Amino acid sequence: MKSIRNIFSVTILLAVALAFTGCQGEEPDLFEKSAAERLNEIAKDYTAVLAESEAGWIMEYYPTNSNEDPTGLGYLMLVDFDKNGSVKIGMMNDLTEGAYEEATSLWEIITDNGPVLSFSTYNEILHYFSDPALYDQGLGLEGDYEFVMVDVPEDHQTIMLKGKKRSTYVRLTRLPAGTDFQEYLADVYAFQKSTFPSSAPNCCVLTVGDSIMEVDKISTTLPNIYPYGGDAIANESYHPFIITQQNGSYNLRFRAPLFSTADEEVIQEFVYDSSGDIFRCVANSEYTLAGATPSTFFVDEMNAGKSWRMTRTSTMSEAAKTLVEALYTGLRGRSLTFNNIAFTSLSEDNSLITLCLTYRNNRNATYRIYFDYPFEVNGNQITLGAVQPREASQTIYNAIPALADFLNALSGTSVVKKDVSAFNLSTLTLSSQSGNGVEIVFTRI
Repeated sequence: MKSIRNIFSVTILLAVALAFTGCQGEEPDLFEKSAAERLNEIAKDYTAVLAESEAGWIMEYYPTNSNEDPTGLGYLMLVDFDKNGSVKIGMMNDLTEGAYEEATSLWEIITDNGPVLSFSTYNEILHYFSDPALYDQGLGLEGDYEFVMVDVPEDHQTIMLKGKKRSTYVRLTRLPAGTDFQEYLADVYAFQKSTFPSSAPNCCVLTVGDSIMEVDKISTTLPNIYPYGGDAIANESYHPFIITQQNGSYNLRFRAPLFSTADEEVIQEFVYDSSGDIFRCVANSEYTLAGATPSTFFVDEMNAGKSWRMTRTSTMSEAAKTLVEALYTGLRGRSLTFNNIAFTSLSEDNSLITLCLTYRNNRNATYRIYFDYPFEVNGNQITLGAVQPREASQTIYNAIPALADFLNALSGTSVVKKDVSAFNLSTLTLSSQSGNGVEIVFTRI
């Protein structure tokens, strides 16, 4: 019995082995084509994808991952890949001094351990960023001209590239048919310059849930983002961005996600809401990039040593103009000439706000007299208490009734409003809520 069982077991094992060998011989080849053949097919497909966009692509180009100007800045380009192997690139930015520039060269998808987009002949725009001879210290702007194609979604609306040397991500977005390169770039450039003018105090606020961040020097497109009220140097964190125009809206997208929320919402791209003059996060519209609150900004800038000035020619309501002209006439009656009125500073305990009247005598000597107002800020409102002339100002305050009328008209609650944009608070409007019709535009100096 024992020997028969052994013989039977051996027989079964041999049968199983033969059957397995037979199955192996019938196994289909999972890779009917070689790796090189498959890679060549992918390169051919990607070439067709890039060339099929009739108008071309938006390219959000970053030379490096540094946080220094200019290598760390983002540069907007438009790129049109032709199926004949030529490529047209257009650009308009500070590097071109606001002028439109265009250059043509050759391109191809090469296979280098994966599909790589190569701008294979010299392009005066793109290769400017990688040519070491064209910038300081022989390094150039350290950019790439070959990009690994890391993500090509099936809808072919966006493509993610990665610089072959610098590993900086570059996004391509399909342009609508009929897009004119120069018109598109001029429109975006104008929007960026008007929204974030370098001459304006661009202090913005990023709000993500309970997190509030200051966004400083956004006009440079390399803003410092740090906790609101925190130390800008100790907590510095720089985040370059590029503005594009998509589907009739302006998008502001940072080079990399600022952070992700607990719900894994990526905080990176914002869309401008023109009705609210605010940028809203694509991941969650409740997360916003906004200008500073005008009333708070009005006070904070005086704490920073700035003043808010109005003159006889400033924009103002008719009621305010009547008061100013009466003040001008009152001063002229004493051989004095009105120069300006400015809110200049705060008391050390932030309980008083100081207003200065500047005037000249007939010998062109300039004089300044000062008045104080108790004040409170609440939301978009500032409430000025009864004016308090300083001792040196009391005589002229009593001698010119029109001066007292003007200063008293400022007392009470005023709404502090943006004059141009929430992102450009170089001018602010004080609009009295006391029913006297006084409204005056003050300029930051």
